[in-house]
Amino acid sequence: MAAALRQAGKRLGGDVVQRSRSAITSEKGRRLPARFLHNPTMATAADDSTAVARFAEILEKKEELFDLVADFHTTCRTPLSMSWGHSQLLHRLSTQIEPRPMDPLWRACRRAQRETSFFTALGMCTAGISGVYGLHWLKKKYARAEVSTNGALHP
Repeated sequence: MAAALRQAGKRLGGDVVQRSRSAITSEKGRRLPARFLHNPTMATAADDSTAVARFAEILEKKEELFDLVADFHTTCRTPLSMSWGHSQLLHRLSTQIEPRPMDPLWRACRRAQRETSFFTALGMCTAGISGVYGLHWLKKKYARAEVSTNGALHP
């Protein structure tokens, strides 16, 4: 059965489905899941300097984008539908840039993002707990209804 599936995979995917033994095995000889395997087009150790430079450029662009949106947000009056999206962008970027404790806008955005994350997690926990208790209550209610339809008394 496994051989038939392997053969069908070869026919359908060709070399894409097949991986070499060296790509699947790590340096210590342990087998790695496919999600840990790197794409051959990814940067290698020789390209570390360019990867670091690109990463630094991305961080710099995030800083510039935060400054640009913050300046636009504070100087221009825009409709709520546009300013809400910019506010959300500021909140998200405030967690990804270097801390600016002396900047009141950064502090407000950071606090808003922390509150949003907290209340999102709280809502998920509350919904989960309510769902469990609600299902328990429904099960108990329908069990009582079933007992009462059979003619037995229920407490």
